[in-house]
Amino acid sequence: MKGRRAAALFSAALLALCLALFAACGAEEENGIVYTLREDGASYAVTDCGGGAERAEIAAVRDGLPVTHIAEYAFFSCGELTDVSIPDSVTSIGFSAFASCGSLRSIAVPDSVTSMGNMVFYGCGALTEASFGKGVTEVGRRMFHSCGSLAAVHLAGAVTAIGDSAFEGCAALAGIALPASVTRVGYRSFYGCAALTGLTLPSSLEYIGDSAFEDCGALTEIAVPDAAVRIGAAAFKNCAALTDIVLGSGVERIGDAAFENTALERVFYKGTEEEWNAIDVGDGNAPLLSAERYCFRADEPAKTADGTAYIGKYWRYVGGVPVVWEITA
Repeated sequence: MKGRRAAALFSAALLALCLALFAACGAEEENGIVYTLREDGASYAVTDCGGGAERAEIAAVRDGLPVTHIAEYAFFSCGELTDVSIPDSVTSIGFSAFASCGSLRSIAVPDSVTSMGNMVFYGCGALTEASFGKGVTEVGRRMFHSCGSLAAVHLAGAVTAIGDSAFEGCAALAGIALPASVTRVGYRSFYGCAALTGLTLPSSLEYIGDSAFEDCGALTEIAVPDAAVRIGAAAFKNCAALTDIVLGSGVERIGDAAFENTALERVFYKGTEEEWNAIDVGDGNAPLLSAERYCFRADEPAKTADGTAYIGKYWRYVGGVPVVWEITA
């Protein structure tokens, strides 16, 4: 009897200690969401979820203080979570905050968020739609990696970089509009996006990383802007349906196997023949080099003496579409 009483007293004391420590840390739970007072004592962070909730509506204020941060791993592997509401008070979201939330269907990041860690939505297999507010400047590394159901992404104009493997394995992503602010598409950013067909690279883009669009098997055409200086190795490798490419005049380096195993038929180059010959083209780019190549010319090219053909191979834009200069009967 005494042993049982002692064990009960010990358990009660241990529980009281845990509760005291929980309170001492400034942690409070409401509707399955744990809020913890941050070190500055001026704001709260979301640090954990109950694990069984289907909807999480994050509060904007706790005890008169704003909720400003969603901590790393805060909702990690909350398997039942389908919807989450993030208030405008939140300014930062930590590493893997929502990773492996297998039932999460959509996410909207408000304009107030200016900092996001890597892998925030990694492995959210049911996620179909995501939107970023005006405060986010980079889609971080592996942000949506393995989100196989992701079909719609809306990025605001502040984004300047698409991180390494940001959308890798997003097999349902058929199109994405990259903002005019984007200057960099990183390593394997869209690797294995098998449904990707609608893609417009902004005029601001300067860098296309290695394997950036590798294995995008449905991609049929692409226009690389004049600002782009480098196309990385294997950037468009295994894009088996890719037949046409507009290549900006600023390109200086095309990496090894950048266009390996593509079906390139026509290259619309925006520079001169001399500028083309100055490009450093790596090994394994036979499809690029064997395709019909045309240089840009807005005004009509010179004709042969008999007037039946143009001297050289040229193209121009007609209604925004590349058209070869040809003399028709």
